[in-house]
Amino acid sequence: MVDSGFETGNANRTTGWIEQLPLARNNPALGLLATLAIFAAAWLLRVLVDSYLPSGFPYVTFFPAVIVTSFLFGWRMGILSATLCGVVAWYYFILPINSFALDGARVALGFYVFVVATDLALVYGIQTANRRLVLEREVSRDLLNLKDRMVGELKQQTKEREQSADNLRESEIITQLAIQTAGIGLWQWNVQTGYVRWDRTMFDLYGMPATPDGSVHYTDYINSVHPGDSAAQDALLQNNVSRSGASEREFRIKRLNDGKIRYIRAVEIARAGTDGNIEWVVGTNLDITDQKNRERHVQFLMGEINHRAKNLLAVVMAVAHQTRAENHKAFIRKFSARVQSLAAGQDLLVENEWKAVSLDTLIRA
Repeated sequence: MVDSGFETGNANRTTGWIEQLPLARNNPALGLLATLAIFAAAWLLRVLVDSYLPSGFPYVTFFPAVIVTSFLFGWRMGILSATLCGVVAWYYFILPINSFALDGARVALGFYVFVVATDLALVYGIQTANRRLVLEREVSRDLLNLKDRMVGELKQQTKEREQSADNLRESEIITQLAIQTAGIGLWQWNVQTGYVRWDRTMFDLYGMPATPDGSVHYTDYINSVHPGDSAAQDALLQNNVSRSGASEREFRIKRLNDGKIRYIRAVEIARAGTDGNIEWVVGTNLDITDQKNRERHVQFLMGEINHRAKNLLAVVMAVAHQTRAENHKAFIRKFSARVQSLAAGQDLLVENEWKAVSLDTLIRA
C-alpha cells in the first residue's frame, strides 16, 4: 500500500510537470537563452567527441538538442535550435569541412531535415495533445467542482425543505392546539357542491354527532342557526359569495343535542378558483355565550349600582334636611357623624353581600 501510494504520488508529480510544457511561455527571452545554451552545449560536446567518432555522424549531439529544446520550450524554439544545429553541422562536420558546399552534403542535409522535421512534428503533436488534455482536465475539474457545488446546494436545499416541512408541521400542530384550546371551530364550505366540512370543534359547538367524512350540507348548517337569525345569516353568507368578500357576524344557534341557545361569533372569507368563480368559503366559529352573559350581568350590576347610589343620595339629602344646629360648626359636626353612620351601614351591607344585617350590629356600627 505504501509503494502504491508513493508511485501514485510520483505519477501525479510527473503528469503535473508535463502539463506545464512548454516552459517559459510567458517569458520568451528566457526560452531563447535556454535554447542558445542547449545549442552551445551540443556544439561543444560534438567538438569534444569529434576525434572519437567515425565520419558520417555529424548530428550525433545535435539531434538530442533539437528534441530537448522543442520538448521543453515549444516548436518555435525547436525550429530555431534545428536551424542553428543544422548550419553548424553543415559547416564544421560535413565534408567539405568549413564550407557550405552542397556537393556531397545533399544526402546528409536531406536526412537531417527529414529527421528533425519528424521530431518537431511529433513533439508538436504531443504538446498539442498535452494542451488539449490539460484543457479537458480543467473542464473536467470545473465540471466536477460544479457537480460538487450543485450536490452541496441540492443537499442544502433538501435540508432547508425538510426543515421548512418540519417547521410547517410544528406550526400546524401549534395552531391546531391553540385553536382547540381557544374553542375555535374551523369550517370550509364548497359552494359548488353545497357541502360544508367541519372540524371536531364545530360538531361540539353545534351539539351534532360527527359525520364519517366531517361534512354536513349547507342547509343543515343554516337549519342549526336560531330561527330568528337563520334568514339574515343565510342572506349575509350568500352576499359574501356574490361579492367575493369577507364578513364578521354574531348570531344565535340552537344546539341539536340539548336544545340550548348559544351565541356564536363567525369570521369567514370567500376564495375564488383559477377561473375567477368562488369555490370555497372558509371561516371560524367561536362560542361567545359566556361573554354575552357576562356583559348582561355587568349591565345589570351597573343598573343596580346606579339605583342604589340614587337611593343613598336621597338618604343623604334627607339627613341634611333633618339636621338642625345653632351654628355652622355644630351643623357640620352632626351632619358628618350621620354621614359616617351611613358609611358604616354601607360597609356592613357590602360585607354581607347586600343581604340582611342585624339591627344590633347596625346600631353598634
